[in-house]
Amino acid sequence: MDKLSVPVAVSTVLHVVRSPAISDASADALHTLGLLALTRRAEAALLEASVGQGFSASLSVAAVEPGVVRVCGDVETPERRDEAERIVRA
Repeated sequence: MDKLSVPVAVSTVLHVVRSPAISDASADALHTLGLLALTRRAEAALLEASVGQGFSASLSVAAVEPGVVRVCGDVETPERRDEAERIVRA
């Protein structure tokens, strides 16, 4: 067979895309991308507060599961810690 017909090629691609291995990998990739997006949104909110409101802190942010962000680091006062929590929750 020298050439693959378009219908056979399309059928083959669809079969591969619909396979459980590809579906599982896609679900894992979407999960990971969701966590990265959540992390970046929290980081952006803290950065915006540090520039716009004089909020100063040395913090690291990580989304540990969908909807859950862990913030670690140093802040000047307990009030600043509370403010960082408020910013990330918003």
